[in-house]
Amino acid sequence: FADDAMLTQNMMDAAKAGGVKHIINIGSWTVHEPTALSLLADRFVQPEDYLQTLGVGWTSLRSGYFNPNLAMAFGSLRSSDEIRFP
Repeated sequence: FADDAMLTQNMMDAAKAGGVKHIINIGSWTVHEPTALSLLADRFVQPEDYLQTLGVGWTSLRSGYFNPNLAMAFGSLRSSDEIRFP
């Protein structure tokens, strides 16, 4: 995850340099809880902030929890009666 923010910003720069007028950013709802969920949010906060200053139109789609990730949580049902989320 360490380079995700930088790589995303590099893609945004390349898109602008290539003449793209509107960027759709696939982000995360974790940008609303950057301190509580910093491990995930760090990947998304900086690029979204950067995008707002880039001078192109933009839309940020902030996904929730993906179904494939939910399947991993089912393993916890084997040891308890709970599924926990961040």
